[in-house]
Amino acid sequence: AKLYNINKKIENISDNNDLMNDLAVIKKSMDRIIKVISSLRTFAECPENEPIVEIKLIDIFKSISFMLEKKLEDANINLTIDVSDINLNCRIINLSHAFFNLIINSYESILNLNEKWIRIEACIDKINNKVNINFIDSGKGIDPNIIEKIMEPFISTKEICNMPKGFGLSVSKGIIEAQNGSLIYNNSSKNTNFLVLLPLK
Repeated sequence: AKLYNINKKIENISDNNDLMNDLAVIKKSMDRIIKVISSLRTFAECPENEPIVEIKLIDIFKSISFMLEKKLEDANINLTIDVSDINLNCRIINLSHAFFNLIINSYESILNLNEKWIRIEACIDKINNKVNINFIDSGKGIDPNIIEKIMEPFISTKEICNMPKGFGLSVSKGIIEAQNGSLIYNNSSKNTNFLVLLPLK
């Protein structure tokens, strides 16, 4: 309401282009803050017995990307999401945590690389009635010697100071398995690739 009133007053000022542009920037920033706060509130309000509901997969990733947009931008990491129009029955907040952890895992792994990107792709496996969601990043894969252990607590391939290590993948795995899904490392990919399999119903 305050912005609306200011906008009306500025309209009556001659040579107001600079003021109008500044106001547009402020409004855009406020809209983004509202979206981020909404996403954070959703994350914070995680009930113990969260019900299973139907949601569009893209809506889960929209909430996550709002929270991570600035972090990824500052690190010059390009995030692309291609999940088309897929509906999923799930515990939304819990699954959001799992997906958030997987993206942060990629972020931390590629932070110091020259080539930095994260790609999320999803498709429906009609034969097995599952949704396949690929989390791929520009990393060159994981040491074969620790592949079997990477989803255990305290196991980490990253060397980043002052960051909790070795919990993201194990937490994500637990959340996904609790929803009758699977988290798999794809060792046939030339890049680092984790595959999430979730039942459609």
